[in-house]
Amino acid sequence: MESRPGPTESNPYAWDDDFSDIHYSISADEYAYLLLYNKIFHSVTFALGALLSLMMLYLIVKKSGRMLQNYRVMLIFNCLVDMQICLTLFVGQSSTKTVDGMLLVSYEGIGGSFSFTGQCMLGGMFAACVSVAIISLPANYYYRYDCIKRGHPLDFNGLILLYSGVYLATLPPTFGVFYTFNHDGASRPGFNYGTLWFDVKPLPTLLILDFNLKRTKLFIVYVFICFCISYGLAILFAMKTLKILHDGMTKYSQRTIQLQRQLSLAMLAQSVLPIFVSIGPVTVLIIQIVCGLNSDVVTTIAFNAFAMIPVLNSLCTIIAIRPFRDAILRPIFKKSINSVSETQQAKTNNMSG
Repeated sequence: MESRPGPTESNPYAWDDDFSDIHYSISADEYAYLLLYNKIFHSVTFALGALLSLMMLYLIVKKSGRMLQNYRVMLIFNCLVDMQICLTLFVGQSSTKTVDGMLLVSYEGIGGSFSFTGQCMLGGMFAACVSVAIISLPANYYYRYDCIKRGHPLDFNGLILLYSGVYLATLPPTFGVFYTFNHDGASRPGFNYGTLWFDVKPLPTLLILDFNLKRTKLFIVYVFICFCISYGLAILFAMKTLKILHDGMTKYSQRTIQLQRQLSLAMLAQSVLPIFVSIGPVTVLIIQIVCGLNSDVVTTIAFNAFAMIPVLNSLCTIIAIRPFRDAILRPIFKKSINSVSETQQAKTNNMSG
């Protein structure tokens, strides 16, 4: 990356200058260690997330059996969402900082080589992926509720209507992040945002999200309202589902009841996890900015928590749903039992001999 002494198309809001009089919160060496941790963390979570998501997809298609057949579409949709998050975060590998009521972002992964507009689009894609993971919760709970109520899954038109609604609801966060990254830096004409970044040269492309602007505040409020409504609807359909299961307890077989309990556990995990690895970190970020707290290392670590969504979602689903769990563990234990049996047989033969 070349050092540039002024704004460019690829980096319009930050450029290299004489920063000798600036007191940095962490040294250049410490920032280099932070970037190394960032790269290792994203590489590991990408490998685990991709492996578990592909394993999950295989289990859904090949090992779900007749009992889970009605829920295949929902499970496959969740799996594909996890893959999107996994890939987007690995391509970006964001380094972040909050200062003066703003969020500054640079991409240290493959996305760092994109044009400025391309990096803004990557930011919008990240917002879309995380939003889909949360806004799809009520859609999944409704899918399950309708399936139990009618005894069969939604038809093609119903599926398109349900999940296209999810993506329509994510359009404002997607374009909101894209627009703010594109334009928020222009709120301070001629200001070099590189003075607020870490001690690194040449400066990477910096994307600015300024919470001091009214439009950005309204955008954040909209996102939080959407997330709250999503959780409210998810809880509503979960309660309706439990009521149907309770009222028809005598109608369902023991295996069906056990399967529904396993699905409830898996969906509960997918509902609770974002609170800790997405909504939680974002809330911490908002509190830091509202309270005027400047943060660097903590913000980057908090954002890295998003990368745990694909890993934990797939892992919790495999553990919670017995057919998936058995498909993974049975070959391992069978091999172990066969090995023990062969050893015992060999000892018996030696004693006989």
